Amino acid sequence: MRRARKLGLHASHSSTSTPWTDADVRFLLESVQHLSVKVIARELHRSEKAVWRKVGDLGLSAKCEEGYTVTEVLQRLHVWHRRLKCWVTNGWIKIGRNRRITERSLRAFLREHPEELKWDLFDSETVEWLLEFGVTAPAGKACAVGQGD
Repeated sequence: MRRARKLGLHASHSSTSTPWTDADVRFLLESVQHLSVKVIARELHRSEKAVWRKVGDLGLSAKCEEGYTVTEVLQRLHVWHRRLKCWVTNGWIKIGRNRRITERSLRAFLREHPEELKWDLFDSETVEWLLEFGVTAPAGKACAVGQGD
């Protein structure tokens, strides 16, 4: 550092941080739940440390919450953990590094394997949730769903 000061290099390297623009903050707010801090930092041309600091200053959580937890899927679909594990082993559902099931993976499973679902156990809220995925009850099961309401 002394040598750099003697050469006058310290003046060109400023220790002040780049101010956050409204657009930067807006991008951070919209992305913090869906992208990793590493990706956000790269997009904003900032260090991860700077992004973490801003997340803390704004009182946010940088926990990525895309997709569904295993527990959420177990409860929604009324299946045992062993059955879900079988679906994962068969490659029908993929669990990401964050231990969450992506919406894309779940959507593909629901469309390709509707016969695996226990339609007679679903309440109207679950049926509506499945309809959002584009999944409809098989012809023989449609009556059972209507009776549960």
